[in-house]
Amino acid sequence: MNIEDKNISHDDEQLRQLIKSSRMEAPKNLNYRIMQQIETEKVFTGKSVVKKSKLENTIKDIATISGIMYVVLALLAIPAYIMYGKDYLISSPFLNTVLLILLVFALFWLFSRLDAHLQKKNFEKSRRQNHLRHQR
Repeated sequence: MNIEDKNISHDDEQLRQLIKSSRMEAPKNLNYRIMQQIETEKVFTGKSVVKKSKLENTIKDIATISGIMYVVLALLAIPAYIMYGKDYLISSPFLNTVLLILLVFALFWLFSRLDAHLQKKNFEKSRRQNHLRHQR
């Protein structure tokens, strides 16, 4: 075993000497050129976009819009209760007003989701067009 180890180490040493003599030295400005290339690629690739999940955006929109809706309903119900009493809160005119507010905010949420969908679609379309332009 000892003789084999000496042969392997001798062979390793010969291989190291061959590699050392054929090795090329890197130019002094190589680091600068590599960093220049990285910065140039960053400019052309643009910023990375953090993707949010569709469910996260939907829940955020629902929470925001329904929160504003409840504030509007509270601002409507509190003065009505103070001025007319609790019987007015279960009357037809007040409930019709509440239903109208619910409908308006539901439509607002629907339009916001539609707008988000269309923006995403346009963004993906423009991304594909830019990608095709850069390939040419």
